[in-house]
Amino acid sequence: MEIIVCVKQILDPEVLRFNVGAGRLEEFYYVMNPYDRAALAEALRLRSILGGSVTAISLGGEEAHEALRISLTMGADRAVHVQTGGALDPHTTSKILAEVIKGISYDLILCGSRSIDTDGRYVGVGIAEELKIPVVCGVTRLDLSDGRFKVYRKLRGGDREILELQPPAVLTVEEDIAQPVHATLKTYVEGLKKPVDKVKPLSLEVKPRTIILQYVQPKPRTRKTVLSFSPSASERIKMLMSGGLKEKASKRVVEGSPERLAAEFLSFLEKNKILRATRP
Repeated sequence: MEIIVCVKQILDPEVLRFNVGAGRLEEFYYVMNPYDRAALAEALRLRSILGGSVTAISLGGEEAHEALRISLTMGADRAVHVQTGGALDPHTTSKILAEVIKGISYDLILCGSRSIDTDGRYVGVGIAEELKIPVVCGVTRLDLSDGRFKVYRKLRGGDREILELQPPAVLTVEEDIAQPVHATLKTYVEGLKKPVDKVKPLSLEVKPRTIILQYVQPKPRTRKTVLSFSPSASERIKMLMSGGLKEKASKRVVEGSPERLAAEFLSFLEKNKILRATRP
């Protein structure tokens, strides 16, 4: 089976630092999108069962090369770098990838169901639309029986949906579809030696449907906090006199000598059964 996996190199959210005043990134590091890594792991699993080859393809600048090198060290047979000059909108990305994929033999195209940087969820569907082949999104399990794919999807409320479709097809997969791949030393070294094919697409003149104006940090949200305090002795007495933290509707102010105040306080404790009076 000939499988193509679309991979993307994204900014690592764990080390990302944004200078609000200057409006630019100051610290960043690129990693492979985890959903695309899961798609690649599933492709390698299918190849081990069915045979064939796995081709990783990525679109972008120099950062895309690293994602493809990682794919090769994980065990991919071939890597294709679609070179572009900058960030593109999802519509343009899917059209360019589809154009390149037309020149590659494939039975199945796997994409991550989402990219955790932009969360567009469009590229896989866009590729299927351009290639005029079926697409299923949010796949959590994939089987092949009698030349047909059986795919499983999670629905809301814990329900599952099972579909069958004939290859070729595009599937966007969830992160838990496959176990992480731990390549052997031999596979890793061979991946370092494999070439990365570089392609410059013809359809870069496609007019973008959306334009990114700027990236800004979200406004900080106020968090609810619970303050704990230890009331003083006088405050604890006031709480006892009022019957707890909640104030009563009616209040009675007692004035007089210390003896009278003490008597009123003891009377209050007796009435509320806080203390039991012992009479001689």
